[in-house]
Order: sequence, then structure tokens, then C-alpha cells
Amino acid sequence: MSEAARSGTATSGTATSGTGANVFVAGFAPRQDDAALRLQRVFAERAPGFSPGDMIARIEEAFCASSQPHGMADGAEDHPEAAAAEALDETAHVDPVVAAMANVPMIDRLAEAHQAGFDAGYAAARAEYAASVERDLALVQGILAALRSDQRVDRERTAAQLRQTVLHLVSGLIDQVGISGDLLARRVEAASDLLADQSESAILRVHPDDVALLDGRLPDTIFSVGDASLGRGSFVLEAASTIVEDGPDLWLEQLTSTLEKVAVPAL
Repeated sequence: MSEAARSGTATSGTATSGTGANVFVAGFAPRQDDAALRLQRVFAERAPGFSPGDMIARIEEAFCASSQPHGMADGAEDHPEAAAAEALDETAHVDPVVAAMANVPMIDRLAEAHQAGFDAGYAAARAEYAASVERDLALVQGILAALRSDQRVDRERTAAQLRQTVLHLVSGLIDQVGISGDLLARRVEAASDLLADQSESAILRVHPDDVALLDGRLPDTIFSVGDASLGRGSFVLEAASTIVEDGPDLWLEQLTSTLEKVAVPAL
């Protein structure tokens, strides 16, 4: 290559280098300037002269630089002070309120309201349950106090009603059972064992309707006669030395006497 061509190439390279040194694009460079920027990288900051080896090195350097993201300012690497100033300028325009809220965790208002409602309902339910327990306890204590007080309960009247109830039930059972000839004969035989002299004769007074029931069931020393003043199932065994009475009326009388002696249990 001639000396003039080398000189022209060097002159062109020097001019291009001067142009590239004074160019600084803030922000992102347009895509249409990408080819021009690559040429500037190839010919900028190189010593005068030309050789095939230099061309190959410059092409490799240009393609390595092109692997960086598009839009990166060419002067950012050569001018770190300008890049820092640009970053500081961008930080100055950030709203401090927005930056502070960005670090605050997000709160789910719906979940928070649901939890607040659940807590309030649970507290109200527990308060209502506690009030109902206290009310029931007060009622039970009032009933116990009333039962233990003699002013509220007439013990004598209650005892009389209990006696009448028992007598009424027993009387109803006796009337429903009826009179059995065999049972009546066994009762007469047991009464005859109470006589002082079992060999002596005795008269048995019974209700007229019971005379036929005892026919053939009495000992030879006992003779039955009808007595309308006696109730069904009752009899009076009379001997010279002993008189024995038995019957439902006598049973009820003995039961009444026993009930009157029994005190009402304390509450």
C-alpha cells in the first residue's frame, strides 16, 4: 500500500477518533446508530498505521463489544464518572414515600376483616355462654334454698299427703286381688296356732260370702259363722281364752299407724 494511502487512512482514523472521543449519548442509543458506533470502536484510539493484524483485532473487538445489550451507551465504560452522575440523577427523582412503601409487606384487607369478625364473634359467644352458666347456677341454688326452707314447704302437710297416697294404693291393691278360699283358710290355720289351747273349740266369724269359701277347709275344732259387720277377707277367731283378729282393714290400720310415726326426711 502506498505512503499516501497510509497517510489518508491515518488521517481519517484520527478524525474519526476525535469525533468518537467527544460523543456521549445519555440513556439508550438508537438502533439505527449501531453500525456507526461499531465503526467508531474499530478506528478509535488506535495508533496511526495499518496492518492486516490490526484490522483482525479491531474486528474481533468490535464483535465482542456488540455482544453487550443494545442501547448501552458507548461512553459509559470510558466515562465512569458520567455513568455515576446519571445513576445519581435517576435516584434523585425517586419518590421517598413510594420507596418506603415498597418495603412494607402487603396486607390482605379481606383476610384481616374476616379474622377480626371471627375474633369478635368468638368473644361474644364465650360471654353469652358464661352468662347462661351463671344464670343456671343461680336458679339451681335458689331451688335448693327454697327446698331447705321450712317456710316454703309445709312438712306436715306433705307427710299427710304421702300417708294418704300409700293407703290409697294399698287399698286398691287389696280390692283388686280379691278373696281366695285357700289363702283365707291358711290364714285361719295360722291364727289357730296362736290360741292358748289349740284343742279347745273356737268360733270363726267371717263375712257371709266367705263362709262358702271355707267349707271343708277348716279344722274340726273351728266352726265358721257369717257376720255382715266384717269385710271380705276379714275374720275374728274367738275361743274361751283367746280372741284373734285378722283382715285387710286391720292391715290398713296398722300401716296408717306406722306411717304416722315416720318423719319426713330432711332435704
